[in-house]
Amino acid sequence: MDKIFITKLELLHFQKHTHLILEFVNGVNIIHGETDAGKSCVVRAIKWIFFNEPKGDCIRKEGTKQTSVKVWLSNGNIVERLKSDTVNAYIINEDNKNRYDSIGKQIPTEVRKVLGINPLEVDGEEIILNVANQISLPFLMDKSGTFRNKLFNKLTGADLLDNAMQGLNSDLLHINKEEKSENISLIQKTNEFKELFIERETKNELYKKLLMSFNLVKTKQNNILKLIEFKEKINKIEEDININQKKMESIKFVDENKLDTLDYTINKLEILNELLYNIKQNKTGLLEVEELNNKIKIPNIDINSIRNKIEQLTRLQKTIKDLNNIDKLSEAYIEELEQRNVQIVEDKIKYAQLLKECKICPTCGKSTEEI
Repeated sequence: MDKIFITKLELLHFQKHTHLILEFVNGVNIIHGETDAGKSCVVRAIKWIFFNEPKGDCIRKEGTKQTSVKVWLSNGNIVERLKSDTVNAYIINEDNKNRYDSIGKQIPTEVRKVLGINPLEVDGEEIILNVANQISLPFLMDKSGTFRNKLFNKLTGADLLDNAMQGLNSDLLHINKEEKSENISLIQKTNEFKELFIERETKNELYKKLLMSFNLVKTKQNNILKLIEFKEKINKIEEDININQKKMESIKFVDENKLDTLDYTINKLEILNELLYNIKQNKTGLLEVEELNNKIKIPNIDINSIRNKIEQLTRLQKTIKDLNNIDKLSEAYIEELEQRNVQIVEDKIKYAQLLKECKICPTCGKSTEEI
């Protein structure tokens, strides 16, 4: 990479200088002048734009509003530093798009890349080797030998090797410790593995025994569940038997004499129904006769005959009324008889079911299968 050097420097309102322009060549450049002419101001201007030193407002010329230092580099880049009451900025290549305001302790990274100069850090202290003060001893002779050795190592890259060796030694020590620790851990893990293997075998045997016990318990549990189910069925059967016994005790058998009386009543009702039918037929005939009589005009009326007919009609109406009452009574008897027949049939069915469920006849004590 070609060496980069300053080709031109411009100071505006910087300390003693109102406006100063200096041209530089590639090589040794000498700035000379009378005492207090501002030679050191040029060095401070270079340090201020390149290294942000010195800090504060001491660089500004008294009575001016804004201070500026602009530097032209051999690679074609231009960098300007501005400072006022409200401005503290860098501008690269006179382009406001590359403007960086509010500069703090550190120069922006983009500006450092363009300038190509960075201070070195040794033991937490930043060292600027590109610029030396007027009263500084040659090559940091005011620093200790250890400090200069560290700086030399940093310049030559030997510090990287030292750091690498220190890191390697530290890593080796760490690896040795880890190896010992891992060996001890391996022995412990081996012993633990042996114990776990023995424990596993013991637990396998225990598991087999527990599995056999579990299967046995499961079988017994299933048998117990079946017994419980059978017991519940037996209890249900016993409850049904008790209920059926109570029902049998509540059953009232019909007396045969009553059945005979009912048969006689039914026969009598059938005869009365036949008589009622005949009476209805006669009544229909009488109504037809009466209607014909109403149509027929009899000039000579036989009062006695009419009275007789009236008496006959009255008796006939009474007879019809009696027959109607008998008809209603017979219907009630028939309905009651039908209900009793249905009840008898149902009782016989229930009785047969009870005999089957009991399996023993309560009257004779024989098995229902033999009956």
